[in-house]
Amino acid sequence: MALHPLDLMDPEETVGNLWHDYAVGIGADHAYPQAQARLEDVRRSLLMMFRALGGRPGVELGEAPATVARHRRPVLRKLATERDKICLASFDGERLRLPPVIDAFPSMALNRRTYFWLTALAALSDTSVFDIDVAYGAARDHAMIDANIATGQRVYAACTGLRQSYDAMAAHILATRPSVRLPPSEAAVEQALRARLGLGPRSHGQDLSSPRGHMTFAPVPVWLDFTPAGRGRAPDDPQDDPAEAPPVATTTTRKLGIRKDRAEANRKDSFILHRFESILSWVESMNLNRSIHDDDDENAQKAAEDQDKITLSKNDRRAATRLRLHLDLSPADADHERLAGVHTYPEWNHRSRSYMPDHCRVLEVDAVPDPAHALVPNRKRIQEVHRQFEALRPRRILQSRQIDGSELDLDALIAARIDLQATGRCNDRIFQFARQTQRDLGVALLIDTSRSTESAVDDTCMIDVARDALAAFVGGMDAAGDRLGIWGCSALRRDRVFLTRGKGFDQTMDGQVIDNICALKPGHYARLGAAIRHVSAQLSN
Repeated sequence: MALHPLDLMDPEETVGNLWHDYAVGIGADHAYPQAQARLEDVRRSLLMMFRALGGRPGVELGEAPATVARHRRPVLRKLATERDKICLASFDGERLRLPPVIDAFPSMALNRRTYFWLTALAALSDTSVFDIDVAYGAARDHAMIDANIATGQRVYAACTGLRQSYDAMAAHILATRPSVRLPPSEAAVEQALRARLGLGPRSHGQDLSSPRGHMTFAPVPVWLDFTPAGRGRAPDDPQDDPAEAPPVATTTTRKLGIRKDRAEANRKDSFILHRFESILSWVESMNLNRSIHDDDDENAQKAAEDQDKITLSKNDRRAATRLRLHLDLSPADADHERLAGVHTYPEWNHRSRSYMPDHCRVLEVDAVPDPAHALVPNRKRIQEVHRQFEALRPRRILQSRQIDGSELDLDALIAARIDLQATGRCNDRIFQFARQTQRDLGVALLIDTSRSTESAVDDTCMIDVARDALAAFVGGMDAAGDRLGIWGCSALRRDRVFLTRGKGFDQTMDGQVIDNICALKPGHYARLGAAIRHVSAQLSN
């Protein structure tokens, strides 16, 4: 803590802060802040490495949230602080979470290599064969060790450039493992961990019994926590309007989010009047039927900061207090119920790697020009593009030097006679043929009209730039004589994918089309898959 001369005016507070800074470091794990490596500095390289090693395309790379340490701590550490928070590297098959900072080794190079080793573990792992999600206690610890060692052996064989670094990291980890008196079950896990950290074989006859109070082993910086993918059901009610976004109050740290069903909270026959959040030992979400009272933004934000996990559940009553939360949250499971509508289309499920039939419904309407907010396109640009595309219009072409044709090609005939007299050989391509070039091209133009197009671009907005460019391009396509269809798309959940038709394939190009283009305006959210399938179907017809 850097002292300021004004701190001497309050010596009691200053001494307290100095003692706190000293006490919280007692018994802490070995760390080397001067050699730390940051995730943001190597993110792009990690993504390239993950893809190069055959990692799944849909996997997301992000920062690991700070969670409460669940391993047994030394007595001095318990005296220093009530609980420690750590950023644990984990992989669930869908998202790779890495610590924002790694400072476990005295060398910055080793800390950077740790990121690459963890990424390689995720890329070469097969989470479907791990039995971690069905085990608990000591059995789960041994399953986690087996998963990391088995995957580590594949990484060691595939990534020869990381072998020397891993050997150095493993040696440093063994030398700096915390020395804590452990119960027999935890001591057996720790012994197996130390024995296998060098990628050794699995020992037989392991004791998988878990007595009451069993705690997991201390984190290993070069291992991943292979957790099962979080699943949850998305709410059935419409999403809140982004225009009603909460105020600037935000949580300052990234939180771990989970989805759970809290159906009891929606009941209206509450009999319990006690406010359970006043019991300090019960601070997590509880599935209870009780009355809900809104709190002010400041207290609500403080309550969110105090939570280790933020539980999301559906509640029928609308709260007045709203916060922005930075959550590490797995995507909600899609509702696979088929939709019935005029235009329904499948959607790809990256988890099952299959199409969900009739999963999205497209609602198509004609654009309605608004004279009060009409956009005047740039006529000069339209004329320039029109002249460029005119070169593609079908016209009569005279092809020379043909084997057969309607008339003689005099230039080719003279050249053939000269060659015959001079060499005794000549080319028989002495005809010319006139033909009419034809184009049979249909173009479907889909423009994104989601709410993101309200973003500013210099002194205008993105949607205005898109409409101006579209008006010029449409004029050029008309000059080329091609058939053209125009749609704008936005969506509000899967059953309401809105397509606004600015021009049909059979509609002639006129001022009405320009007015329809100028009528396109930002709508809701982006869901391009269903929109592209619908436009492709119209194009094929």
